[in-house]
Amino acid sequence: MFPRSEDVDRLVSRGRFEEAASRLREHLAERPGSVRLRKRLAHVLEMSGRQREAGEILARLAEDLASDGFVAQAIAAFKKMERLDPASGGVDQRIALLITEREEARAAEQEAPRPGEVSRARAADSRVERVPRSVLLSPLFSDFSSDELVDLIEGLNLTTYEPGEIVVTEGEVGDSLFQIVSGRVRVYVRNSLGGSTQVRNLGPSAFFGEISLLTGRRRTATIVAADTSELLVLDRETVLEIGRRKPRVQEVIRQFCVARTRADAERAAEGRLELVI
Repeated sequence: MFPRSEDVDRLVSRGRFEEAASRLREHLAERPGSVRLRKRLAHVLEMSGRQREAGEILARLAEDLASDGFVAQAIAAFKKMERLDPASGGVDQRIALLITEREEARAAEQEAPRPGEVSRARAADSRVERVPRSVLLSPLFSDFSSDELVDLIEGLNLTTYEPGEIVVTEGEVGDSLFQIVSGRVRVYVRNSLGGSTQVRNLGPSAFFGEISLLTGRRRTATIVAADTSELLVLDRETVLEIGRRKPRVQEVIRQFCVARTRADAERAAEGRLELVI
């Protein structure tokens, strides 16, 4: 019989980490693919002082997530592992290779015509421009070589916000792009009465902050964590630093942000909006 979640919670609250870890391993024996249980086991092991073992679990989890196409979650797991065991090398390269291999396979699969469509595909190929890979596949992370992706992964930061915490405030100067790994955030804008109106509710995989990263403009909304939320953060200084070594990385990030902010991109093309990356 599976140990109930509250049983593990009770053991952790009493500082009985070894017993909690044992219960979680029992549960994992029946559900070995559970991402939630693997994360929790790593967290319990960390609290018990077994950082290296926790790091090993997170490293394997990161590789499995990358293989399955959950890029943001894979990077987040790697970031936690890196914090626990900084001496563990090579995991970022393996993750980057797994991500690029999967994206290349997905690109080939999506570009292959279905039976009966070969003649139409051949005819269309001479008239219609091929859709960019970044539109078809995982946004932002799909257009890099594994070597370039390593730099980007290393440049990302993982942050956690508790419910009610403000991520960014409307009107403040911003210089970073965010992707939600887990949790949800609420988006508010100022209204004509001087208060705030909720306009959006964003969940896992959503991006925000593209305009501030791209242009250096002030934030256009206030973002507040609705749940405990993990966010990957990419700031402008990191983009420019990577760009000095690998200019194509900066260009791909710029194109990604421009594609997601079409109205501002049009103004930029007309010379009325300066891009800072």
